[in-house]
Amino acid sequence: MSFVVDGITPKGNKERGRKPRLLFLSYAFPPINAIASVRAYNMAKWLTRTGWEVTIVTPYELVRGPVAGAMDLHVELSREGIRCMRTEHHWRSLLHIQLDRRKHFAAWIAGGVSRRAAAFLGIEREAGWVRDAAKACAGLTPADVDVILASGPPFVAFELARHLAERLDRPFVLDYRDLWTGNPHAARSAPEALVERESEVLAASAATIGVSPSLSQSLHQQFKLANPPYVITNGFDPEELARVPRRAFGHRAVVYAGVFYPPKRGIEPLMAALQRVDRLNGATNQWAFHYYGYQGDYVSSAARAANMEHRVVIHGSVPRLEALSAVKGATIAVVISSVYERGSLQDRGIVTGKVFDAIGVGTPLLVIAPEGSDLEGVLAVTGRGRCFAGTQVDRIAEFLQDAMNGRIPQALRPELYSWNTIGAQLDGVLRTVVAGR
Repeated sequence: MSFVVDGITPKGNKERGRKPRLLFLSYAFPPINAIASVRAYNMAKWLTRTGWEVTIVTPYELVRGPVAGAMDLHVELSREGIRCMRTEHHWRSLLHIQLDRRKHFAAWIAGGVSRRAAAFLGIEREAGWVRDAAKACAGLTPADVDVILASGPPFVAFELARHLAERLDRPFVLDYRDLWTGNPHAARSAPEALVERESEVLAASAATIGVSPSLSQSLHQQFKLANPPYVITNGFDPEELARVPRRAFGHRAVVYAGVFYPPKRGIEPLMAALQRVDRLNGATNQWAFHYYGYQGDYVSSAARAANMEHRVVIHGSVPRLEALSAVKGATIAVVISSVYERGSLQDRGIVTGKVFDAIGVGTPLLVIAPEGSDLEGVLAVTGRGRCFAGTQVDRIAEFLQDAMNGRIPQALRPELYSWNTIGAQLDGVLRTVVAGR
């Protein structure tokens, strides 16, 4: 097999002028409604536009339960020229699939037992996908692939990438959306054997990508990497956001769309700040806090504890388009990475993808994060937001009040986090890997 990338011809090349070929292993991919799917789709879309032949290996849409918009997605993938290899998925009992326990009581019980056992043994919930993904790739030859990209979590995708790279004699690149054995949200420290597995996979990879500067620095320090990881952040797709309608709330709306991880990523400081705003404004001021996500019970409980139920609206889990519409119509969008005033390097590297949705639609951002968080750097570049520690409740309340009265920071350079820009950076990383083979 031979190839040409940007006029660089590897030794022995006889085939000129064709596009480089990327095999992309991504468990998360549309139409699955997850923020990780957004990153994977935009990587595929913008790499295709910069001249790659991209083939995604990902589970069938229905693996995680019913989804909407699958047919529209297939049309869009075809239009963009993105190829999909959809796979089966064994051990689906490990996944958190919503079941009606009255109708499927036995399956509901079995799933709970399986997930607890897997967590105890350190087995990823998506581990059953690897065998099916490897089977789907069994017919690939070196002529089909120039480089392999794997995005994690799940980190079983990294080990699959290494296996395929060895079989096909091709380089592979690891994309860390979160940390593996150094994850700050982990309930306990990773066992030494797992850390060694990660070290071996990293050593075999041609390059590593991290989603934030601090995450990349953490990897570099933990594993003493010969080459520091590249930083390829999340971002926003201007074409997607241009199609999003602006929700008309009819009042000033503070919007949070996503998940919480109490106590580290909790709602309590925000609720305390909203309580101060409520006391300052009184009953006549028209505003509300809107939550979009599956943790409505947790948000309702926090609202009751703060006597703020009259200001809180729970929408539940909704499709991405509806959540984006709410963020676009919001007076202010909220992002929380950690409520602690101080954070480890790993904590400071948490930069959730949804922050870029708000940047892309121009909605002011209230960010709650530890001092020195990478989110501070994002806001410094883009403007339109402020970052506070969770202990700064009075300052958070003041910022909310200012935003409700139209006093908001000005936009600076949001286009630097557009996927037009980020896609070109990723293209450069992958072409460097292929050219250096």
